[in-house]
Amino acid sequence: MSTPVGHSLVGVSICFLVLRKFSDWKTLLFCAIAACLPDIDFLPGIFAGNMNYYHHRGTHSIFFAFIVSLAVWALAKKKNGFKLGSIAFILVLSHLAIDYIAIDRAAPFGIPLLWPFSGKYFYFRYAFLPEVLRGDSVISIFNWHNLRTMIVELFIFLPIALLLYKRVLKKGCS
Repeated sequence: MSTPVGHSLVGVSICFLVLRKFSDWKTLLFCAIAACLPDIDFLPGIFAGNMNYYHHRGTHSIFFAFIVSLAVWALAKKKNGFKLGSIAFILVLSHLAIDYIAIDRAAPFGIPLLWPFSGKYFYFRYAFLPEVLRGDSVISIFNWHNLRTMIVELFIFLPIALLLYKRVLKKGCS
């Protein structure tokens, strides 16, 4: 599992990658939120008193990515619906990819990529992104280990986002 920092930077990078020109902050915010969206499964757990109870369930699946893309397509204006829905699909998949390559030592191990068609969890044997330590409460995620994880994510993903941003600016000026 990665932090919102890593997921957001990857989402913004994807936004820069698919845009032909620099867009407004709303588009970047959409990309960052969509890239973090599968972690919405923390919310019912927080209300139930165990933050992790629903985590890495159905929202961490290709099916969820498809549902999100359909919802974005339906809610978007007709001329941009398909494009925004496709981008949303890719952004949710980016979340799954990042979680797949992150170390996971909390059950359930891995992510249910094929839910609801399969209950199997998939986990990359050679996971290398640092894990996020979390207990049952929200306050448990605020620790030195997770701060270090965010710093590692910044070192990995921020240069990529900046390079892609520079590319978008260069194309916009041409």
